[in-house]
Amino acid sequence: TAWHLLLETEEQTEEYKEAYEDTQFYTIVDNFVGEADAELSEQNVGKFRKFLELLSGSSYFEYFMAYTQPVSIENYRGKENNKYGYEYHTDPSETAQDRKDKDDNVQRSTSVKAFWIGDNVIDYFKLRLIEGREFTEDDFVLKTDGPISVILGANYAEEYSVGDELMISCYFVERTAEVAGFLEEGTNIYYRGKFLNLDNYVIMPVFQNDTYEGKEVFGSDTVHFYTLRNSGIIATKLSMGDVEEIIKDYSREAGFEHLNNAYYVVEYVGTEKINFDYGIEVVSFLVSAIAAAALAAAFLFVGVCTANRTKKNRRYFAVLAMNGCGKGQICSILLLDTAVIELLAGLLAGVLFTAVFGTAALWGTGVLWGLLLGTAFFTALPCAVTMILFFRRDLIYYLKVEAGDADIGQRDEAI
Repeated sequence: TAWHLLLETEEQTEEYKEAYEDTQFYTIVDNFVGEADAELSEQNVGKFRKFLELLSGSSYFEYFMAYTQPVSIENYRGKENNKYGYEYHTDPSETAQDRKDKDDNVQRSTSVKAFWIGDNVIDYFKLRLIEGREFTEDDFVLKTDGPISVILGANYAEEYSVGDELMISCYFVERTAEVAGFLEEGTNIYYRGKFLNLDNYVIMPVFQNDTYEGKEVFGSDTVHFYTLRNSGIIATKLSMGDVEEIIKDYSREAGFEHLNNAYYVVEYVGTEKINFDYGIEVVSFLVSAIAAAALAAAFLFVGVCTANRTKKNRRYFAVLAMNGCGKGQICSILLLDTAVIELLAGLLAGVLFTAVFGTAALWGTGVLWGLLLGTAFFTALPCAVTMILFFRRDLIYYLKVEAGDADIGQRDEAI
Protein backbone atom coordinates (compact mmCIF):
# COMPACT_ATOMS: atom_id res chain seq x y z
CA THR A 1 0.00 0.00 0.00
CA ALA A 2 2.81 2.40 0.88
CA TRP A 3 4.51 1.67 -2.45
CA HIS A 4 1.25 2.19 -4.35
CA LEU A 5 0.62 5.53 -2.62
CA LEU A 6 4.17 6.63 -3.42
CA LEU A 7 3.76 5.76 -7.12
CA GLU A 8 0.37 7.45 -7.30
CA THR A 9 1.64 10.60 -5.58
CA GLU A 10 4.69 10.86 -7.82
CA GLU A 11 2.56 10.38 -10.94
CA GLN A 12 0.02 13.00 -9.90
CA THR A 13 2.78 15.45 -8.89
CA GLU A 14 4.45 15.07 -12.28
CA GLU A 15 1.12 15.56 -14.08
CA TYR A 16 0.40 18.67 -12.01
CA LYS A 17 3.85 20.16 -12.72
CA GLU A 18 3.52 19.37 -16.41
CA ALA A 19 0.25 21.30 -16.62
CA TYR A 20 0.82 24.14 -14.15
CA GLU A 21 4.49 24.69 -13.28
CA ASP A 22 6.00 27.91 -14.72
CA THR A 23 2.76 28.59 -16.61
CA GLN A 24 0.60 31.70 -16.33
CA PHE A 25 -3.15 31.46 -16.87
CA TYR A 26 -5.20 34.38 -18.19
CA THR A 27 -8.89 34.70 -19.00
CA ILE A 28 -10.11 36.45 -22.14
CA VAL A 29 -13.01 38.86 -21.59
CA ASP A 30 -15.00 40.71 -24.25
CA ASN A 31 -15.87 44.40 -24.08
CA PHE A 32 -19.14 44.38 -25.98
CA VAL A 33 -21.09 46.74 -23.74
CA GLY A 34 -22.86 50.01 -24.44
CA GLU A 35 -22.57 51.05 -28.07
CA ALA A 36 -20.25 48.10 -28.77
CA ASP A 37 -23.17 45.77 -28.07
CA ALA A 38 -24.21 46.35 -31.69
CA GLU A 39 -21.33 44.08 -32.71
CA LEU A 40 -23.32 41.13 -31.36
CA SER A 41 -25.28 40.70 -34.56
CA GLU A 42 -25.41 37.72 -36.88
CA GLN A 43 -23.72 39.66 -39.67
CA ASN A 44 -20.52 39.75 -37.59
CA VAL A 45 -20.30 35.98 -37.06
CA GLY A 46 -17.33 35.92 -39.45
CA LYS A 47 -15.36 38.30 -37.20
CA PHE A 48 -15.92 36.16 -34.13
CA ARG A 49 -15.05 33.02 -36.07
CA LYS A 50 -11.80 34.61 -37.30
CA PHE A 51 -10.86 35.70 -33.78
CA LEU A 52 -11.41 32.16 -32.49
CA GLU A 53 -9.24 30.75 -35.30
CA LEU A 54 -6.44 33.13 -34.32
CA LEU A 55 -6.71 32.11 -30.66
CA SER A 56 -6.78 28.39 -31.38
CA GLY A 57 -3.88 28.52 -33.84
CA SER A 58 -1.67 30.90 -31.88
CA SER A 59 2.03 30.05 -31.58
CA TYR A 60 2.39 32.29 -28.50
CA PHE A 61 0.08 30.42 -26.14
CA GLU A 62 -2.32 27.52 -25.81
CA TYR A 63 -6.00 28.40 -25.82
CA PHE A 64 -8.76 26.44 -24.08
CA MET A 65 -12.46 26.96 -24.55
CA ALA A 66 -13.74 26.63 -20.98
CA TYR A 67 -16.48 28.36 -19.04
CA THR A 68 -19.24 27.75 -16.52
CA GLN A 69 -22.78 27.89 -17.86
CA PRO A 70 -25.65 26.03 -16.13
CA VAL A 71 -27.89 23.55 -17.94
CA SER A 72 -31.31 22.18 -17.04
CA ILE A 73 -32.05 18.48 -16.59
CA GLU A 74 -35.57 17.12 -16.77
CA ASN A 75 -36.70 14.92 -13.86
CA TYR A 76 -33.38 15.43 -12.10
CA ARG A 77 -32.68 12.86 -9.38
CA GLY A 78 -29.20 13.84 -8.20
CA LYS A 79 -27.88 15.50 -5.06
CA GLU A 80 -28.87 18.98 -3.89
CA ASN A 81 -25.36 20.41 -4.06
CA ASN A 82 -25.19 19.73 -7.81
CA LYS A 83 -27.88 22.34 -8.41
CA TYR A 84 -26.95 25.71 -9.81
CA GLY A 85 -26.89 28.36 -7.09
CA TYR A 86 -27.01 25.77 -4.29
CA GLU A 87 -24.56 27.82 -2.24
CA TYR A 88 -26.80 30.91 -2.44
CA HIS A 89 -30.40 29.68 -2.52
CA THR A 90 -32.10 28.95 0.79
CA ASP A 91 -34.84 27.06 -1.02
CA PRO A 92 -33.56 24.37 -3.44
CA SER A 93 -36.88 24.46 -5.32
CA GLU A 94 -35.82 27.85 -6.73
CA THR A 95 -33.55 26.00 -9.16
CA ALA A 96 -36.44 23.99 -10.66
CA GLN A 97 -39.35 24.92 -12.86
CA ASP A 98 -42.06 23.22 -14.86
CA ARG A 99 -41.76 23.23 -18.64
CA LYS A 100 -43.46 21.49 -21.53
CA ASP A 101 -41.61 18.99 -23.66
CA LYS A 102 -42.10 18.58 -27.42
CA ASP A 103 -45.21 16.47 -26.75
CA ASP A 104 -46.73 19.20 -24.52
CA ASN A 105 -46.21 17.09 -21.40
CA VAL A 106 -45.21 19.06 -18.30
CA GLN A 107 -41.77 18.07 -17.00
CA ARG A 108 -39.88 19.26 -13.94
CA SER A 109 -36.65 20.87 -15.13
CA THR A 110 -33.82 21.58 -12.67
CA SER A 111 -30.89 23.93 -13.30
CA VAL A 112 -27.55 22.29 -12.43
CA LYS A 113 -23.92 23.37 -12.54
CA ALA A 114 -22.20 22.73 -15.85
CA PHE A 115 -18.67 23.28 -17.12
CA TRP A 116 -18.19 23.54 -20.88
CA ILE A 117 -14.83 22.46 -22.31
CA GLY A 118 -13.05 22.40 -25.65
CA ASP A 119 -11.45 19.34 -27.19
CA ASN A 120 -7.96 19.97 -25.69
CA VAL A 121 -8.95 20.51 -22.03
CA ILE A 122 -9.10 16.90 -20.82
CA ASP A 123 -5.62 16.01 -22.07
CA TYR A 124 -3.87 19.21 -20.96
CA PHE A 125 -5.33 19.35 -17.46
CA LYS A 126 -5.09 15.55 -17.01
CA LEU A 127 -8.77 15.06 -16.13
CA ARG A 128 -9.25 11.39 -15.22
CA LEU A 129 -12.32 9.21 -15.58
CA ILE A 130 -13.16 6.39 -13.19
CA GLU A 131 -15.69 4.90 -15.59
CA GLY A 132 -16.74 5.28 -19.20
CA ARG A 133 -14.91 7.18 -21.94
CA GLU A 134 -13.61 10.64 -22.70
CA PHE A 135 -15.12 12.89 -25.34
CA THR A 136 -14.27 11.95 -28.91
CA GLU A 137 -13.89 14.29 -31.85
CA ASP A 138 -17.44 13.53 -32.92
CA ASP A 139 -18.82 14.69 -29.54
CA PHE A 140 -17.78 18.27 -30.36
CA VAL A 141 -19.97 18.32 -33.46
CA LEU A 142 -23.59 19.34 -32.82
CA LYS A 143 -26.03 17.66 -35.18
CA THR A 144 -29.45 18.99 -36.06
CA ASP A 145 -30.98 16.12 -34.12
CA GLY A 146 -29.89 13.10 -32.13
CA PRO A 147 -28.27 12.79 -28.69
CA ILE A 148 -25.17 14.54 -27.43
CA SER A 149 -22.60 13.18 -24.96
CA VAL A 150 -21.88 14.47 -21.46
CA ILE A 151 -19.47 13.52 -18.68
CA LEU A 152 -20.66 13.73 -15.10
CA GLY A 153 -18.74 14.65 -11.96
CA ALA A 154 -18.17 12.04 -9.27
CA ASN A 155 -21.09 13.38 -7.21
CA TYR A 156 -23.51 11.97 -9.83
CA ALA A 157 -22.17 8.41 -9.71
CA GLU A 158 -24.69 7.07 -7.16
CA GLU A 159 -27.80 8.19 -9.07
CA TYR A 160 -26.71 7.80 -12.71
CA SER A 161 -24.81 5.23 -14.79
CA VAL A 162 -22.82 5.19 -18.01
CA GLY A 163 -25.27 4.99 -20.90
CA ASP A 164 -28.15 6.73 -19.09
CA GLU A 165 -30.06 9.28 -21.14
CA LEU A 166 -30.92 12.75 -19.84
CA MET A 167 -32.95 15.51 -21.39
CA ILE A 168 -30.69 18.57 -21.22
CA SER A 169 -31.57 22.11 -22.22
CA CYS A 170 -29.70 25.41 -22.08
CA TYR A 171 -29.61 28.72 -23.88
CA PHE A 172 -28.14 27.16 -27.02
CA VAL A 173 -29.48 23.68 -27.36
CA GLU A 174 -32.09 21.19 -26.16
CA ARG A 175 -31.13 17.57 -26.63
CA THR A 176 -31.21 14.10 -25.19
CA ALA A 177 -27.79 13.52 -23.67
CA GLU A 178 -26.07 10.18 -23.11
CA VAL A 179 -23.77 9.80 -20.10
CA ALA A 180 -20.35 8.92 -21.57
CA GLY A 181 -18.46 8.61 -18.28
CA PHE A 182 -17.71 9.87 -14.77
CA LEU A 183 -14.79 11.96 -13.56
CA GLU A 184 -12.56 10.72 -10.78
CA GLU A 185 -13.53 12.09 -7.37
CA GLY A 186 -11.63 15.23 -6.46
CA THR A 187 -10.97 16.29 -10.08
CA ASN A 188 -9.96 19.96 -10.21
CA ILE A 189 -9.18 22.47 -12.94
CA TYR A 190 -7.51 25.87 -12.55
CA TYR A 191 -10.18 28.30 -13.70
CA ARG A 192 -10.25 32.07 -13.22
CA GLY A 193 -7.67 32.22 -10.47
CA LYS A 194 -8.75 29.24 -8.38
CA PHE A 195 -9.05 25.48 -8.50
CA LEU A 196 -12.59 24.51 -9.45
CA ASN A 197 -13.71 21.15 -8.12
CA LEU A 198 -15.73 19.36 -10.82
CA ASP A 199 -17.39 16.74 -8.61
CA ASN A 200 -20.73 18.57 -8.79
CA TYR A 201 -20.62 19.53 -12.46
CA VAL A 202 -22.03 18.24 -15.72
CA ILE A 203 -19.18 18.43 -18.25
CA MET A 204 -20.46 19.66 -21.60
CA PRO A 205 -18.54 19.72 -24.92
CA VAL A 206 -18.12 23.11 -26.59
CA PHE A 207 -19.54 22.43 -30.04
CA GLN A 208 -17.22 23.62 -32.78
CA ASN A 209 -19.58 23.74 -35.77
CA ASP A 210 -22.12 26.40 -36.75
CA THR A 211 -23.90 24.30 -39.36
CA TYR A 212 -24.48 20.61 -39.95
CA GLU A 213 -25.22 19.24 -43.40
CA GLY A 214 -25.95 22.78 -44.56
CA LYS A 215 -28.40 23.60 -41.77
CA GLU A 216 -27.95 26.07 -38.93
CA VAL A 217 -27.61 24.39 -35.55
CA PHE A 218 -27.86 27.48 -33.32
CA GLY A 219 -30.45 29.50 -35.20
CA SER A 220 -30.17 33.21 -34.42
CA ASP A 221 -27.93 32.62 -31.36
CA THR A 222 -24.74 31.72 -33.23
CA VAL A 223 -22.94 34.97 -32.42
CA HIS A 224 -23.77 34.65 -28.71
CA PHE A 225 -22.27 31.19 -28.67
CA TYR A 226 -19.07 32.68 -30.11
CA THR A 227 -18.85 35.14 -27.23
CA LEU A 228 -18.53 32.13 -24.94
CA ARG A 229 -16.19 30.23 -27.25
CA ASN A 230 -13.92 33.28 -27.27
CA SER A 231 -13.95 33.84 -23.49
CA GLY A 232 -11.73 30.96 -22.49
CA ILE A 233 -8.36 30.37 -20.82
CA ILE A 234 -4.87 31.17 -22.11
CA ALA A 235 -1.92 29.13 -20.80
CA THR A 236 1.46 30.71 -21.53
CA LYS A 237 4.87 31.62 -20.16
CA LEU A 238 4.51 35.18 -21.47
CA SER A 239 3.74 38.20 -19.29
CA MET A 240 0.28 39.70 -19.14
CA GLY A 241 1.45 42.78 -21.09
CA ASP A 242 2.75 40.67 -23.96
CA VAL A 243 -0.47 38.65 -24.10
CA GLU A 244 -2.57 41.84 -24.12
CA GLU A 245 -0.68 43.15 -27.14
CA ILE A 246 -1.20 39.84 -28.96
CA ILE A 247 -4.94 39.90 -28.20
CA LYS A 248 -5.21 43.49 -29.48
CA ASP A 249 -3.50 42.45 -32.72
CA TYR A 250 -5.84 39.47 -33.08
CA SER A 251 -8.86 41.74 -32.48
CA ARG A 252 -7.79 44.11 -35.23
CA GLU A 253 -6.99 41.26 -37.60
CA ALA A 254 -10.44 39.73 -36.97
CA GLY A 255 -12.15 42.99 -38.00
CA PHE A 256 -12.69 44.78 -34.68
CA GLU A 257 -10.14 47.49 -35.51
CA HIS A 258 -12.60 50.31 -34.84
CA LEU A 259 -13.16 49.13 -31.24
CA ASN A 260 -10.80 49.93 -28.39
CA ASN A 261 -10.03 46.65 -26.61
CA ALA A 262 -12.79 44.50 -28.12
CA TYR A 263 -11.13 41.71 -26.15
CA TYR A 264 -8.74 41.97 -23.23
CA VAL A 265 -7.18 39.59 -20.74
CA VAL A 266 -7.61 39.36 -16.99
CA GLU A 267 -4.91 38.19 -14.61
CA TYR A 268 -5.98 36.68 -11.32
CA VAL A 269 -3.99 36.65 -8.12
CA GLY A 270 -2.13 33.34 -8.03
CA THR A 271 -2.20 32.91 -4.24
CA GLU A 272 -4.30 29.74 -4.41
CA LYS A 273 -2.01 28.24 -7.05
CA ILE A 274 1.10 29.10 -5.00
CA ASN A 275 -0.41 27.52 -1.88
CA PHE A 276 -1.44 24.47 -3.87
CA ASP A 277 2.09 24.15 -5.28
CA TYR A 278 3.49 24.19 -1.75
CA GLY A 279 0.89 21.69 -0.56
CA ILE A 280 1.73 19.30 -3.41
CA GLU A 281 5.41 19.33 -2.43
CA VAL A 282 4.63 18.77 1.26
CA VAL A 283 2.26 15.87 0.53
CA SER A 284 4.79 14.30 -1.83
CA PHE A 285 7.52 14.52 0.83
CA LEU A 286 5.30 13.08 3.56
CA VAL A 287 4.14 10.16 1.40
CA SER A 288 7.76 9.43 0.44
CA ALA A 289 8.78 9.49 4.10
CA ILE A 290 5.90 7.19 5.08
CA ALA A 291 6.71 4.77 2.25
CA ALA A 292 10.41 4.70 3.20
CA ALA A 293 9.56 4.13 6.87
CA ALA A 294 7.12 1.34 5.99
CA LEU A 295 9.66 -0.41 3.75
CA ALA A 296 12.40 -0.07 6.39
CA ALA A 297 10.10 -1.46 9.09
CA ALA A 298 9.10 -4.39 6.85
CA PHE A 299 12.73 -5.18 6.06
CA LEU A 300 13.73 -4.99 9.72
CA PHE A 301 10.84 -7.23 10.75
CA VAL A 302 11.70 -9.84 8.10
CA GLY A 303 15.37 -9.70 9.06
CA VAL A 304 14.61 -10.31 12.75
CA CYS A 305 12.25 -13.19 11.95
CA THR A 306 14.80 -14.81 9.63
CA ALA A 307 17.55 -14.47 12.24
CA ASN A 308 15.32 -16.06 14.90
CA ARG A 309 14.44 -18.99 12.62
CA THR A 310 18.15 -19.51 11.89
CA LYS A 311 18.99 -19.35 15.59
CA LYS A 312 16.37 -21.99 16.42
CA ASN A 313 17.69 -24.34 13.70
CA ARG A 314 21.41 -23.65 14.05
CA ARG A 315 22.19 -27.08 15.66
CA TYR A 316 20.31 -28.78 12.81
CA PHE A 317 22.28 -26.78 10.22
CA ALA A 318 25.54 -27.52 12.04
CA VAL A 319 24.84 -31.27 12.00
CA LEU A 320 24.04 -31.10 8.27
CA ALA A 321 27.29 -29.24 7.59
CA MET A 322 29.38 -31.71 9.61
CA ASN A 323 27.81 -34.56 7.63
CA GLY A 324 28.91 -33.23 4.29
CA CYS A 325 26.16 -30.80 3.41
CA GLY A 326 27.62 -27.76 1.59
CA LYS A 327 27.04 -24.12 2.41
CA GLY A 328 25.00 -23.65 -0.76
CA GLN A 329 22.68 -26.50 0.15
CA ILE A 330 22.16 -25.17 3.68
CA CYS A 331 21.49 -21.68 2.29
CA SER A 332 18.98 -23.18 -0.16
CA ILE A 333 17.13 -24.92 2.70
CA LEU A 334 16.87 -21.68 4.67
CA LEU A 335 16.01 -19.69 1.54
CA LEU A 336 13.20 -22.02 0.51
CA ASP A 337 11.86 -22.16 4.04
CA THR A 338 11.76 -18.38 4.25
CA ALA A 339 10.52 -17.98 0.68
CA VAL A 340 7.40 -20.04 1.39
CA ILE A 341 6.52 -17.75 4.29
CA GLU A 342 7.29 -14.61 2.26
CA LEU A 343 5.24 -15.76 -0.72
CA LEU A 344 2.27 -16.49 1.50
CA ALA A 345 2.68 -13.04 3.03
CA GLY A 346 2.94 -11.50 -0.45
CA LEU A 347 -0.20 -13.33 -1.57
CA LEU A 348 -2.08 -12.06 1.46
CA ALA A 349 -0.81 -8.52 0.78
CA GLY A 350 -1.97 -8.79 -2.82
CA VAL A 351 -5.45 -9.90 -1.75
CA LEU A 352 -5.74 -7.05 0.75
CA PHE A 353 -4.43 -4.53 -1.77
CA THR A 354 -6.93 -5.69 -4.40
CA ALA A 355 -9.78 -5.47 -1.88
CA VAL A 356 -8.86 -1.85 -1.09
CA PHE A 357 -7.70 -0.44 -4.45
CA GLY A 358 -9.11 -2.89 -7.01
CA THR A 359 -7.59 -5.27 -9.55
CA ALA A 360 -6.77 -2.49 -12.01
CA ALA A 361 -4.51 -0.81 -9.47
CA LEU A 362 -2.70 -4.10 -8.78
CA TRP A 363 -1.95 -4.81 -12.43
CA GLY A 364 -1.79 -1.30 -13.82
CA THR A 365 0.69 0.48 -11.54
CA GLY A 366 3.52 -2.01 -11.17
CA VAL A 367 2.42 -2.95 -7.67
CA LEU A 368 2.34 -6.66 -8.56
CA TRP A 369 5.95 -6.55 -9.70
CA GLY A 370 6.76 -4.58 -6.57
CA LEU A 371 5.27 -7.34 -4.43
CA LEU A 372 7.19 -10.06 -6.27
CA LEU A 373 10.52 -8.23 -6.31
CA GLY A 374 10.03 -7.06 -2.75
CA THR A 375 9.38 -10.63 -1.65
CA ALA A 376 12.54 -11.82 -3.39
CA PHE A 377 14.61 -8.99 -1.90
CA PHE A 378 13.24 -9.42 1.62
CA THR A 379 13.89 -13.16 1.39
CA ALA A 380 17.33 -13.32 -0.18
CA LEU A 381 19.17 -10.55 1.66
CA PRO A 382 18.26 -11.50 5.26
CA CYS A 383 19.05 -15.16 4.46
CA ALA A 384 22.43 -14.22 3.03
CA VAL A 385 23.31 -12.07 6.04
CA THR A 386 22.25 -14.70 8.58
CA MET A 387 24.14 -17.46 6.74
CA ILE A 388 27.30 -15.35 6.62
CA LEU A 389 27.05 -14.77 10.36
CA PHE A 390 26.23 -18.46 10.92
CA PHE A 391 29.34 -19.74 9.11
CA ARG A 392 31.69 -17.25 10.76
CA ARG A 393 31.70 -19.42 13.89
CA ASP A 394 33.05 -22.92 14.31
CA LEU A 395 30.19 -25.40 13.84
CA ILE A 396 31.22 -27.22 17.06
CA TYR A 397 30.26 -24.02 18.90
CA TYR A 398 26.61 -24.43 17.96
CA LEU A 399 26.58 -28.05 19.13
CA LYS A 400 28.10 -27.03 22.46
CA VAL A 401 25.68 -24.15 22.85
CA GLU A 402 22.71 -26.41 22.19
CA ALA A 403 24.12 -29.07 24.54
CA GLY A 404 24.69 -26.46 27.24
CA ASP A 405 21.13 -25.17 26.83
CA ALA A 406 19.85 -28.72 27.12
CA ASP A 407 21.84 -29.33 30.40
CA ILE A 408 20.46 -26.10 31.86
CA GLY A 409 16.97 -27.20 30.96
CA GLN A 410 17.44 -30.58 32.61
CA ARG A 411 18.77 -28.97 35.80
CA ASP A 412 15.80 -26.62 35.86
CA GLU A 413 13.42 -29.55 35.54
CA ALA A 414 15.20 -31.44 38.34
CA ILE A 415 15.00 -28.46 40.66
